[in-house]
Amino acid sequence: MFVVWLAIKQRMDDNGWMYSGRVSATNKTDEWVRKTHFLVKELARGRKGLIQALCPCNRCKKHHRQGKDDMYNHLLQYGYMPHYVTHVDFDEHERDRGEVMRQRLNGNEFDGMRDLLDDLQDAEMPDSPPPEPEEAEPVAKAFYDMMTAAKKPLYEGATISQLDAISQCLANKTQHNFTRDGFEANLRTTGNMLPKDHCLPKSLHETRRLMKGLNMDYQKIECCPKGCVLFWKQFADDKYCSICKASRYEEVTGKDGQVRQSKIPAAILRYLPFIKRIQRLYLSEETAKQMTWHKNGKRFVDEHGQMKMGHPSDGKAWKNFDKKTPP
Repeated sequence: MFVVWLAIKQRMDDNGWMYSGRVSATNKTDEWVRKTHFLVKELARGRKGLIQALCPCNRCKKHHRQGKDDMYNHLLQYGYMPHYVTHVDFDEHERDRGEVMRQRLNGNEFDGMRDLLDDLQDAEMPDSPPPEPEEAEPVAKAFYDMMTAAKKPLYEGATISQLDAISQCLANKTQHNFTRDGFEANLRTTGNMLPKDHCLPKSLHETRRLMKGLNMDYQKIECCPKGCVLFWKQFADDKYCSICKASRYEEVTGKDGQVRQSKIPAAILRYLPFIKRIQRLYLSEETAKQMTWHKNGKRFVDEHGQMKMGHPSDGKAWKNFDKKTPP
């Protein structure tokens, strides 16, 4: 009993920031805000994906369930209940936050996909139960399907989810340049080695359908196969490159021996809109931290008091650019 009491007391001492970090609803420390956000996310995750969890605010006192947004607002307005003890490891979380460039999917560690989905849900999805499939918009439905796959184990007793498995399979396809037939052959071979109740997809189409929620829209622009021009704007109606005279479309030889253009483009450029790329980078906590490091990151000073260059923004060229192009 003494050991249990000592462990609980240690937890209470470690969580002192809950009460000292919040003077009022408008006066809070950065530590309180950061750790409260993390705590609320972990409480929701601990409910095995359910939207609501017991709220530890001084009003609910773990008697009522709240969504993540409402729970945070309650803690902001009423503070934490007295003597609240949590088993969330904030020290480990703080260490992880310091490792800005850590590798997410390395070996058998598949925690990156779950964290990415958490960031996407916090940024894009409302804190409410998902709508029925027939009422959901296509984008929302694709996201909720992906969330379901993220919680579904690959087979009973598996340590990784269905989404973790197929994301790694797609990563291998890209890295090793597998063909569709080769990729699907690997899926079948791997599936035959798994228990009968496994949920590994059997085709590339099914795999991509589950990953649809992470896709980013892009624009297809037909281009010269040698990279001279884009058949766009003033060149939109051209059938041959104005520079190298290469055909815009694949050429085929007919039965009469005449070479004709088909309707298949010889080359296509897939353009990712810049704004959407920036927005997607800010959706993830890790990449957002890197995107703002030049403004909020820690600077390093040597023993002589001189600042060391830790980021390109510390250089003269970046500072000169900022001077010439004010926000």
